[in-house]
Amino acid sequence: MKIVGFTQLHNELQNNNLHNWLKCMDVCSQIYIWDQASSDGSLEVYKQNPKCVVVPNATNDFQNEQYCKSELLKKLLAEQPDTDYIFWMDGDYLLDGRYVKDDFALFRKLCDDAIRDGVEGIAFGHYN
Repeated sequence: MKIVGFTQLHNELQNNNLHNWLKCMDVCSQIYIWDQASSDGSLEVYKQNPKCVVVPNATNDFQNEQYCKSELLKKLLAEQPDTDYIFWMDGDYLLDGRYVKDDFALFRKLCDDAIRDGVEGIAFGHYN
């Protein structure tokens, strides 16, 4: 099963989110990131992770979020046409630890079961 990550981020290193977020995204074979002009060293962290495919934006353009996501999705689908699931998670979210442990076994089972049952999308709750 091929899972590809998808998000747009801005200064998540400064917010102390980036490293934990990347650990949660490690289930992905590639991680597509539209970076909204991060100035905190996030770009250097992405470069250290061979899974990261980064579209750097010169300005923080979150007001055009739908356009940015649309362009990123087009790129992802053109470059990864055999993707089974796109895992979209914002930079200030984390997966429940039960999904991360044992090399993402429970997360992978959830995706396998969804594919088997014809489920096209899964939404997780957000607890702050």
